[in-house]
Amino acid sequence: MNSLYLLVYMVGSVISYGTMDKNNEDYDVGTREKNFEELYKEGRQHYLDNNFQDCVKYIEAALSDYKDYTSLVNHCKSDCKKQKNTEYVVKTIKEYLHYEGLIRETLCLMKCKRGKLHPNRKEEIEDPDLVQDFQSRKTYDFLQLCYYQTKNNQSAANAAYTNLMFNQDHEIMRENLNYYLALPGVNSSNLVNLEEQEFVAPYLAGRTYYTEKNWSKLVESMELAVKLYLQEEDLLPLFYHYLQFAYFKVEDYSSAADCAVTYLELRPDNVDMQNNINYYRFFFALLSNDKQW
Repeated sequence: MNSLYLLVYMVGSVISYGTMDKNNEDYDVGTREKNFEELYKEGRQHYLDNNFQDCVKYIEAALSDYKDYTSLVNHCKSDCKKQKNTEYVVKTIKEYLHYEGLIRETLCLMKCKRGKLHPNRKEEIEDPDLVQDFQSRKTYDFLQLCYYQTKNNQSAANAAYTNLMFNQDHEIMRENLNYYLALPGVNSSNLVNLEEQEFVAPYLAGRTYYTEKNWSKLVESMELAVKLYLQEEDLLPLFYHYLQFAYFKVEDYSSAADCAVTYLELRPDNVDMQNNINYYRFFFALLSNDKQW
């Protein structure tokens, strides 16, 4: 059988993945037909329409869906990395090995997500720039205003605080937070960073147990903190991806090349980044730069 046909066959054999598995209910994302992009767009429209109750409802749902979907994807990626010892179909044609690896990873992710997502849910994101609102915490900018308009002042303060923790130069948000803190019923000691990473709480608890010399609780807390931290580690290469692209755009080519090398150490099979490094080598060679890579 032709090797290329085998690769196509591998895709075709599992392409029908849209049915719900009633036994897989680990993620709330499986109950939602609308994805975080659709929910967020509706929430913003309700904000523009001065329908603040529904603004809160939809943006809260969008944030919850984004977190659950991201958690699901990271969980699946982690599981798929553990299955890399599978025998390859194509062995003799080296140029196909990379593509077979990508196909295997894609199919593994599809299989892992099967049954955990609503069958009518769209996974495609129409506006990739909108995802930046979740990453930059702009979502909480809308949410804090909608909370305030619905007289939920402590939640407004928490949303403003969450945005400010990521955007510490946002002076208007700082003023908003100070305004909320002066309102009756709002307590600064109750402020919560709604985007605090899960590993932080058990880590801080572990430090307390260390001071108290409660060694058994320290072990329990730190083991949980490490486990939760490692679950987030799949995001690390993305930081270097964005950094190398941004450095390139501001013409800091040396830093861009450094980030590309670091990225490739974390994800050595990424062909696009390998091509980037080849470009930087060629670029530095043209400039007669003797920096070694």
